[in-house]
Amino acid sequence: ERSHTDVLIIGAGLSGIIRTKNLRAVHSCNLNDWSEMLLSYYILRDVLLTTTPNTSEKAELKEVITGHLNQRIEKREYPNVFVASFSYTPDELLLWRSYSKPDDAYSIAFDTIFLRSYAIDIGAEALDCIYDYGRQRSILSGIIDFYFSQDFPGLPSESPTAVSDFFTLTDVFIPALKNQVFAEEREARLVIRPDSIIHPKPTVHHEIRGSHPFSYIEIPIHRSEDSNAAWEHAIRQVMVGPNSRKLNDREAFLVKLEQLVEHNMGPGIPVLETQYVTLVF
Repeated sequence: ERSHTDVLIIGAGLSGIIRTKNLRAVHSCNLNDWSEMLLSYYILRDVLLTTTPNTSEKAELKEVITGHLNQRIEKREYPNVFVASFSYTPDELLLWRSYSKPDDAYSIAFDTIFLRSYAIDIGAEALDCIYDYGRQRSILSGIIDFYFSQDFPGLPSESPTAVSDFFTLTDVFIPALKNQVFAEEREARLVIRPDSIIHPKPTVHHEIRGSHPFSYIEIPIHRSEDSNAAWEHAIRQVMVGPNSRKLNDREAFLVKLEQLVEHNMGPGIPVLETQYVTLVF
């Protein structure tokens, strides 16, 4: 049986976000299972194959790009981007069950305008995930048409960056293509290419979790400090998920969490409880 102190412990993930005022964006290989990435690659390849460039040089370039894409699929190569995932649904049992553990379940509500402004400032993309197959094809078709509308200096061998430029353009959109079975999650993603951030240059952190490598960068969730004003935070609300705490312990836990939030992020950020009482199916 757990002690009273045990049930009042705030999860390391939530505590870390509040104390450091940083959010982690993980490398795409740590975010998706391969089947999801493979689905996106298949759609990209299908749209690419149905594209008809208007010159023989561009047609040859298309064949080279298709070959590189096939190599990615064969080698299980993920896009070199970092992703932070969000949902437009603040309190959904499906999400609690999928992404949390008993007595260590939290959700943080972020300010949408802040995040989109942050994306613009650092050259990232704030994207709503696309679940509809027709829209996925339409978006990729538009990106590919834009790419081939450019002028390239001769054959692919004479334009060494042409292939990498194609994947630089498409890689940020690949993580936003999702299987329709997950549409209920209403996910949005902040997609970051580490080479697109000029200042401050992000440090890529590497860890081993279990037997697998894990890479991430940190995203500040506050603007610069003004000595004459309070911090402006991206966080608008914290919610405690389903748990098995008894009533007295739950009330004490909420007080402790409210104190942690106020101490690190200032007053005015509400701490709420989920409408669900258990993760059990």
